[in-house]
Amino acid sequence: MAAAYASSGWRGDHALVQALACVEKNEDLEAVTSAIRAVYMAWAEEAALYLQKEVDKEGYPGGTILTDKGTTYRDGECVLFVDGLRFDAGRRLEDLLSAKAYEVGERICWAPLPTLTATGKPFAAPVRDQITGEDANVDFEPSVSESGKSLKGGYHLDKLLAQSGWKELQGMLSGDGQGNAWC
Repeated sequence: MAAAYASSGWRGDHALVQALACVEKNEDLEAVTSAIRAVYMAWAEEAALYLQKEVDKEGYPGGTILTDKGTTYRDGECVLFVDGLRFDAGRRLEDLLSAKAYEVGERICWAPLPTLTATGKPFAAPVRDQITGEDANVDFEPSVSESGKSLKGGYHLDKLLAQSGWKELQGMLSGDGQGNAWC
C-alpha cells in the first residue's frame, strides 16, 4: 500500500490541492466540492478503511523505535524536517529543489504514532538512536535515552545534534558545505 501511494496514489491528493487552487468564486467552489465529494472522498475513505483493516490484522507497519534501524548519512548531507509535510507537498518541494539543482533524496517510512511534532521530529532526526519513548507517556514526549531528559522545547534535541557533529541550520543560515546539517 505504501509503495502504491508513493508511486502514484499521492497524485490524488495533489489533484485535490490543484483543483482547490483554481477556485476564484463561489460557483467554482461548489463545482470543485461536488467533484471532490464524488471522486476523492470515496477513494480516500476506501483507502483509509483498507489500511485500518490491514493494521488490525497485521499490526502497524512502521514498527517501533526498537525495531527501526534508522538511516546512515554520507558526509555533506542535510536532513530537512518539515513539520506536517504531506507526501504530495513533499513531491512538490522535491520538484522545486531539483529545479534549483539541489540533489534530493528520499527515505519513505511510516510516520510514528501519534503523528505529532513531539514524536515526528525526533523520529526524523539523525540522532534518533539516542532517543527513547514510552508507550504510555501522557504528553507523547520522547526523551534522551542516556539521561531521560525530555526533548520538549528542543534544547536536548539540539544538544544531541551538536554532540553528534550535526550543524543546525536556522533562519537564513545555509552552512559551509562541510559535515552534515539538520534543518
